[in-house]
Amino acid sequence: MTTTYKSTDPYLEARGDFVLAKIAMIGDPNAEDMTYEALIEAQVLGYRDASVAHETGEDIECSPFFADVPELKREWLDGWSRHDEMAEMAECSGCNNSRGDPCPIHG
Repeated sequence: MTTTYKSTDPYLEARGDFVLAKIAMIGDPNAEDMTYEALIEAQVLGYRDASVAHETGEDIECSPFFADVPELKREWLDGWSRHDEMAEMAECSGCNNSRGDPCPIHG
């Protein structure tokens, strides 16, 4: 989805893209559901926020732009989960073996 105005706030951008995609589907029920782009961005932002939180010890809460939209909040939280899983795998001796295969727990 292309917008003509870009904000410096990536959360606002994802929320705006999500809303525009929903409106497009109301206008044309047969249109392709383009909400996936905003959902992927929410997940990326969740991953990034988890990384910053773990590096700095900062407590980062879900953006207000995502908090009241279940789909965006779910994907943001999934980004946190993916970051935590990757961090856990990085510390796992079974995942860091000579074969390069994840252990049975993470595989």
